[in-house]
Amino acid sequence: MTSKRACALLALLAMTPSGERARVWLQSMLWGSRGIEQAQASLRRELSSLVQTLDASGAPALITRNASHVVLDLDRIDVDALAITPRLDRDVTLFPVFLEGFDLPGCDEFEDWLRTQRRRIEEVCLTVIEPPLAGSVTPQALLGGPLPPRSDLVVARPPPLVPKPSIAVLPFSAGDTSNRDAVERGLMLAEAISMSLASYPHIFVVSTSSAAMLLERGQLPGEIAVTLGVQYLLEGTLAEGEDAMRVSVRIVDGANGIQRWASSFRHPHGDALALHDEIAQAITPQIWTRIDQAERHRGLSRPARMDNSYHLYWRANALLHQWTSASIREALVLTEDLVAHESESGWAASLCAFCNAAAFSTGWTANPEAARRTAMLQYQNALRLEPDNVEVMGYCAGTLALTGGDLRIADHLVDRALSLFPAYQPSLFWGGWVDLASDRPARASERFELSLRINPVSGVRAHAITGIGLARLMMGEIDEAYALLFEAHIHIPQYALTMAGLYMAARLKGETSVAATIATRLRRSGDLDRVFALFPSPMHRAMLEASLSQG
Repeated sequence: MTSKRACALLALLAMTPSGERARVWLQSMLWGSRGIEQAQASLRRELSSLVQTLDASGAPALITRNASHVVLDLDRIDVDALAITPRLDRDVTLFPVFLEGFDLPGCDEFEDWLRTQRRRIEEVCLTVIEPPLAGSVTPQALLGGPLPPRSDLVVARPPPLVPKPSIAVLPFSAGDTSNRDAVERGLMLAEAISMSLASYPHIFVVSTSSAAMLLERGQLPGEIAVTLGVQYLLEGTLAEGEDAMRVSVRIVDGANGIQRWASSFRHPHGDALALHDEIAQAITPQIWTRIDQAERHRGLSRPARMDNSYHLYWRANALLHQWTSASIREALVLTEDLVAHESESGWAASLCAFCNAAAFSTGWTANPEAARRTAMLQYQNALRLEPDNVEVMGYCAGTLALTGGDLRIADHLVDRALSLFPAYQPSLFWGGWVDLASDRPARASERFELSLRINPVSGVRAHAITGIGLARLMMGEIDEAYALLFEAHIHIPQYALTMAGLYMAARLKGETSVAATIATRLRRSGDLDRVFALFPSPMHRAMLEASLSQG
């Protein structure tokens, strides 16, 4: 190719995940200094020459054109710039330069775009995913002992159904307000909960001392919420019995005083400081889950607002949790707007990456390969922007698992996230899926179980039980796998992996009527090839494919 503008034209198209660009945009990038008619004529000539060159080189129809757009068929091309990943080591002696040695004098818009791409690729190449910190995450470390019997996960029922929601933890009422020790204990517990909540990446926690000061001035809870500018308040009482401490908590909407959640916890007596920390660690995952659910519900209950990043995030997050074709398609649109609003935000990029990975893996998009390319592009951006954000690392690990990416890097991301925040339930959840994809069912089962022990009201409880069931299936424990997958199927009956796992467990267990029912639903669910590709065990995947293909 002798034309530098033809090379630039290919680069502009190849670095767009869909491969499609408007003629007007291409004209402005390559002939921005010319008049409209002259730019249009120049683009037509360049495209005509480029198409002839490609046709003569054995690549017909690689570029298609219509009156308004130009499309490069990226399904026939490997774009190496989208395959670059952050590194696991610090060797930076060599890294690729985007379009090294290429320039286009007189095209300021293209030169600006080229500099931006080079800087972005260089930052991705220089990003190092730090190794995990010393120590490992074990049931003993997090729970103080081994995992309880797995059977209680089946009988327990899940709850019904970054922009940061904000909360202030009020000092806990501890009985007689004239008793200084009791007042001090209530304040210490509130501060311990505040500190624990502050570890969560997507919640803003206002200082308990600020809330306590306003409370002492006689302000009511609603007035405190307005003064501090928070959406939620956490209130509670602390009562000491002979052998245990009983803690009652409730989350209140700061705007209207509506109670969003209430629960009580009983904890044996012990060292005062350690006791407060233990209670806080037991309570805070459930507090976060309830706020997360409330924000997702709020996002769905209001019309979509494309000018509000906070609303875009929570609505897309809620749609992602619904996991249907329609919800994923809408989430793709919302996350595209989200990254446009928040171009330097790792949480926005990681959510966009995972939504596109979900669309690719399920086939719930008109162009799965374009969704995969977008997923990888936003995965690069997310780790480049926030490489040590535990939520970002989780979504990136999930993106790699769903797109067939490098599971070694996914595993490293999970380990790193767990070393930074051992009790963060989502990291354990993502780690379970990475372990299943990497054929490590024993550790997958343990991680899923730990995630549910830490947060028994998790919004992905049924999906975690599915993961445990699939792990037990891979380990040959058919009866237990069947019970777990049957339980999960009650709550997420449309989830393809749950159906596939239950079908296989039912066949192996001899539950022919259940297997026949699930087989019918699987065949009606759409693209069986994608179901087969998602199934974690190669042996069971082959059995699933063979048995379903028999009719």
